[in-house]
Amino acid sequence: MSKLKVGFLTTFNAPCGIADYARNLAREIRILGNDVVVLGNLPYGSGEVDNVNEFEVHKVFEVEIHTGKQFFDFEMIYGIIDKIDVLHIQFESAIYTRSLLSTLLKEIKGKIPIVVTIHSSCNWLDSDFDAITTPVKKLAEMNNFIWIPHGIPEFPKIERPIDLVVSSIGLGRNMDDIVVNTIKQIESDIGRKIEFITSYGHHKWLTQNELFEFLKKSRVVSLYYPPVDALVSSSACALSLGSYRPVIVSETNWFGEYDSNIVLRSNAENLYNNIKKALLEDYNAENVDKLKKTRAWNVLAKQYNDVYEIIG
Repeated sequence: MSKLKVGFLTTFNAPCGIADYARNLAREIRILGNDVVVLGNLPYGSGEVDNVNEFEVHKVFEVEIHTGKQFFDFEMIYGIIDKIDVLHIQFESAIYTRSLLSTLLKEIKGKIPIVVTIHSSCNWLDSDFDAITTPVKKLAEMNNFIWIPHGIPEFPKIERPIDLVVSSIGLGRNMDDIVVNTIKQIESDIGRKIEFITSYGHHKWLTQNELFEFLKKSRVVSLYYPPVDALVSSSACALSLGSYRPVIVSETNWFGEYDSNIVLRSNAENLYNNIKKALLEDYNAENVDKLKKTRAWNVLAKQYNDVYEIIG
């Protein structure tokens, strides 16, 4: 296995799920013996996250949706690209200014192998695919892509609390009112108090470790999202599974990559029974353990590394 210098164009030092993904992957790519240089974002929102100083990070673009600014430092980007073997772009349509990313892809077409991880099909990247050597999709439903799933983080296995607590994480997209009303019905029927807590009430971005500390308080995680037409992947679900809590999900594309023996698929007819079962019955995480062995970040990094070596 030859040592490669891999460039990551991505949000990185940011309060962002894509940045979490990139950091997890970059650490494992480096453990495999490669060098990683990050072409990252200028700070926005609540500022920079911790524990990224171990990487060579160059701040080369603005996240327009957050800062209102359109900026790519093309001079710095081109200088870095001349020194790397592969460029790996973490793509989500809200991160980049379209015209600037398109300019970059056209300029470097044919000059360097490009891998793009597409985090959502809500994108405008199709017109620029001819510049991309290897598109990678996290969702099995997409055709003509390499499929590499979302990694499940490795957290300590902490026993569920005795208290009946349902947690909800994410960016406030959950249909929590439906879940809360269902919980009230269950409370009335079983004569026990059920607490409902949400992570986004903290009014700040929570890191993976902070979210794990939050999830430790719960017996059940609720990710009851509204329908979405796009093919998307839920990092919140991967993180919740890593906490060894039963996960309630709605029947929507957000969770299409997970089998029914991994998550509790729920709708208006079975939500009551699924929440009640998850709260009151023992939880067997055997299937989740099996899944985690195939979705650990070091396993996924090896899959990406194989791609780098083929095209690099």
